[in-house]
Amino acid sequence: MARAEGLLGVRPYRLPSESLAGYLLRLAYLNGFTGLSNFLWTIGMRPLKSLRMNHFTPTEIAHLEGPLSQVLGRNAANDMEREYKIPWEFDDNRVFKHALVDFPRICPHCIAEQESPTLDWRWQCAFIPLCPTHNTPLINQCPYCEHLFDWNADLFECCPACKTPWRNIELEKVDLLCEITPLIWPSDDGTIALNRMQLHDVMLALMSAGRPKDVLHHNLTAVPGTPHHWCYALRALKLLFDVNYFDSWKTMADNAWEPAQLAPSDLFFRQLRGDNWPILNEEGDEDGYEVSYKPNYECDLLVSNESLETAAYIKSSRAKAAAKQKQEQWYTHLSHALLASFLGVKSETLTPLTDVQLLPQLNSTSMLRDKLFDAQEITHFLNARFTQSIREPILINENHRSFRRYLTSYGDLLAAWLRGEVCVNQVSVGDLSSLHIDKDEFAKFLIAQFNLACKDSIGITRVARCLGIRSPDVEEYVTQGHFHYAAWRFDRAIDGPSFGAYYTPPLLEDLL
Repeated sequence: MARAEGLLGVRPYRLPSESLAGYLLRLAYLNGFTGLSNFLWTIGMRPLKSLRMNHFTPTEIAHLEGPLSQVLGRNAANDMEREYKIPWEFDDNRVFKHALVDFPRICPHCIAEQESPTLDWRWQCAFIPLCPTHNTPLINQCPYCEHLFDWNADLFECCPACKTPWRNIELEKVDLLCEITPLIWPSDDGTIALNRMQLHDVMLALMSAGRPKDVLHHNLTAVPGTPHHWCYALRALKLLFDVNYFDSWKTMADNAWEPAQLAPSDLFFRQLRGDNWPILNEEGDEDGYEVSYKPNYECDLLVSNESLETAAYIKSSRAKAAAKQKQEQWYTHLSHALLASFLGVKSETLTPLTDVQLLPQLNSTSMLRDKLFDAQEITHFLNARFTQSIREPILINENHRSFRRYLTSYGDLLAAWLRGEVCVNQVSVGDLSSLHIDKDEFAKFLIAQFNLACKDSIGITRVARCLGIRSPDVEEYVTQGHFHYAAWRFDRAIDGPSFGAYYTPPLLEDLL
């Protein structure tokens, strides 16, 4: 076994088809090491890399170059540079920021047939289910003992757990969408037929394949290591390329949301960025597809025995916030924006309620984008707080002009209702887009909100909307002495008391 101060006995160069992790694992294998961590520790890489072995940061590469050069007996810089360029590997705009998985995936037939086995970096592409050479699954667990692979040097010969040689394994060929794999298989130089929008869509479909009933898809750094990953990758492609499969998935996923204020399939459809997938074009005009395929057979919803739902595709902070819930409840989680859509209002309308947590919230964060809600819990909470009868009801929605004329908002009315200050009733069950409220009570609410707003400074935009003029024209009113700027503000906000002394809101009857 090599020592940190000596040379490795076998020192091959990195091949164009190898990832850095694959090359280092091959060095470990050829020189008698059991795995990557053990190899890196022995050659003197400090601090030791123990996580995300397929993704090396620039700092980790800088720490590795010296020790690796020493044991190779040559400058390792060339061995650590890619022979291929993959600008699509990392992208903040995707649901999964990394398109390459961190866990090993292999084609056992390829390894068994190679004289000197290597791990092709393209096997790590999360969106590729099959080996294009053999049309068999790219596996990440042993077909016999079901052991999930880690970065163990035995992968070049056999299962690290049960030691079954790859030459003894015969995987069944998969005909479903096998024509697609060569089309999305990256070339040797790293280029790929999928453009950035299409890659975004494929990774989004991968999330939907793992959580089909889920409407909330947080951005994740890496695709989780789950058994039979190839099944999820195949389902993702089927969602985009197979209209029959999409229709089956749509029915199954949407049935989890009754009544369907939100439909997982509709949200998935809206989030797709490209417009050239077969499911988006039932005419099947293949000339419009950069990657085209038109299935002509029925497909089963399930691939192998793997479960449709997996909690691994949920962000860890979300899972922690919902730890007291059963996992089957997690697909009813909503973000702030999705909650607004669920209730039929704008996100800004909900802010006066969620800023002070008037609605039940799964986590305690004050960050709007990170707030987490449960659809069922919100529905029960709101339904229990509606008044059964209104004496003289009038219909109000968030666009009612009385709100801007009284310096308030629909969200303020909803907050007042939840604080028990006003009584409202539903027009449609589970829908806050419009409500019934007593006319006199609403008039009192508007006056109280106007007086409250005039105790402080008021933004120019709110003043302009209140007066029905353009924001730049507010300055003319100040020049004429009708009201003045707030003395202690630097954003030219209007002094509330001076505005209240000048402006009298119209009667409610004139606004109905």
